[in-house]
Amino acid sequence: MNDTYDPVSETGEITFAGIGRLIKRSALRVVLYVLIGVLAASLIVLPVKMFVHTDPSVTARVEFVYSGIENGLDPFGTVFDKNQIKNNSVLTAAIAASGLESEIPVVADLREAIVITDVVSEEYQELKDLAASGNTEAQNQLLGYTYYPTRFDISVDYAALGLSRKETIGLLDNIIAAYRQYFTERYSNREAFTTQDFDLESDVEYVTYYIRYETYLLTINEYVESLTDIDSTYVASNGKSLAALRSMYTVLSEELNSFYRFILNDAVAKDKTTAAAEIGEIVQQLNDEKTAVDNEIASLKTQIENYKPNTTTSNPGNGLGSTIIMEYGDGYDELQRQLASANTRLSEITRRQSRYGRLETAFSDTGTPTDEALITEAEEKVTSLKSNCINYINTVNQTVTEYFAERYGANAVRTIQPPVYARGTMNVPLLYIYAAVVIVAIAAGLIVTHVKGKALEIRRRPKAAAQPADNADGDKDDA
Repeated sequence: MNDTYDPVSETGEITFAGIGRLIKRSALRVVLYVLIGVLAASLIVLPVKMFVHTDPSVTARVEFVYSGIENGLDPFGTVFDKNQIKNNSVLTAAIAASGLESEIPVVADLREAIVITDVVSEEYQELKDLAASGNTEAQNQLLGYTYYPTRFDISVDYAALGLSRKETIGLLDNIIAAYRQYFTERYSNREAFTTQDFDLESDVEYVTYYIRYETYLLTINEYVESLTDIDSTYVASNGKSLAALRSMYTVLSEELNSFYRFILNDAVAKDKTTAAAEIGEIVQQLNDEKTAVDNEIASLKTQIENYKPNTTTSNPGNGLGSTIIMEYGDGYDELQRQLASANTRLSEITRRQSRYGRLETAFSDTGTPTDEALITEAEEKVTSLKSNCINYINTVNQTVTEYFAERYGANAVRTIQPPVYARGTMNVPLLYIYAAVVIVAIAAGLIVTHVKGKALEIRRRPKAAAQPADNADGDKDDA
């Protein structure tokens, strides 16, 4: 009779009787293993589901690319508000575009289901972590470090809205598209510049024309340059690209420089005392600006000198010396960028100081009136300058208006990660977990019973073999 734990018969076949004996002898062990497994799974899974569980969501990442966002400003120069991404008009348009009016009848419900998170650079996050751990150097760096994010994650909790993942992905796509349209319309800057600054009163001094024209044209050119850095290929219906506007400025600034030389060489003025006072005010203003920029540069240089890089040491062995690698992060690069910008502004201020200093010298003698012929020529030059400047402004306004309407939103608000589904940390039903635990426990109980049975059978075999041998020796002795 085969009363072992082995379900395999002596002929090598698996029999139902053998399987039945194995199950019968494993019953108590299987029950014990199942109970232990379910208890262990409960102790692990239930706290995880209770405390670590996060609702499923769909997330996209957007990046803002325009001058000022790196300083936390919107295109108008006021504080940038990321929550405008989920303002009422944007969400209403997105719901309509997605055809979800019946699923989301209240816009506030969608707003509450949206979370907008700043995306900070790895270098800045490491600096914050070091400072939080008590690192003095990191804390000191943070004191002079203001970080403004340019990237944001937009997450929509679809469980809270009762939507499917597919519906939420389409909805988030439409939210970004609606916000891009909102951004374009809000910051389109139609007729951004007025021609009134070139239409001065007839009794103003010629040097005043130069001062006003130079200042205003510089402002316009800086603005056009900022747009050209974003998109240099755009061409408006007037045939002008943003880069072509800069070329127009170059021609116009040369005409303005010619007017400057004309005023300087002969001290041309309607009233030299008034002209001298105007020049003196500009000289003082430039001196104040230079002092402020000098202080800014000194502060930036100090921050750069005190900036601590991340250092790592590699030792390849084999008698080779160690190598120290110094890595400077985004914060260091930002300080260098600010320093370069400050130096550029200082160079421009210094240039203007030189020009107005020469004018100040030229108008130091206010007793000699200007010849009438020179006055007539000056009037002709002012008329030409005014006409060309107004034409330039109109061309800039048309080009910029069309650019904002057609391209600016797409370039200034970019989707760098399309909507993707983020699964919750613990989203597996408990029933599945317990079923897996029971199956594993049953298999473990059967395997352990079988292995133990085989081991017991092996230990019995030497004793059984020894008994026939002893009986044979006894028979020989009797003989």
